[in-house]
Amino acid sequence: MPKMQSATLQPGAIREDAIHITITRDGKFYFDQTQVEVMQLPELIRDAVGHGSERKIYLRVDRRARYGDVNPVIDAIQRSGVKRVAIFAEYIFI
Repeated sequence: MPKMQSATLQPGAIREDAIHITITRDGKFYFDQTQVEVMQLPELIRDAVGHGSERKIYLRVDRRARYGDVNPVIDAIQRSGVKRVAIFAEYIFI
C-alpha cells in the first residue's frame, strides 16, 4: 500500500451527522456503529445525505484489511452518488 505523504485535517469527521463507514481486518462493514452488508451501503448513504449529512464519506479502514474487502465498499459509495471520500488507515478495535 502507498504511504501517505501529505495528510490533511478532516474537521467534518467529528460532526454528529458525518457519514462513517468502517472496514475491519476481518472483513466486516459498519455504517456508523451498525454492522451492515455492502449491498445496503448505497441506500444508507443516500438516506443520510437526504437527512442533511455532508456529501462526504469518512472511510475508516483497518490497515490490516484486505484490498478485496475495500474495493466493494468503494464501488458501493460510487453507486450512492457521493464523490468525496476521506480515507483513514488505522488499527481499528471494534
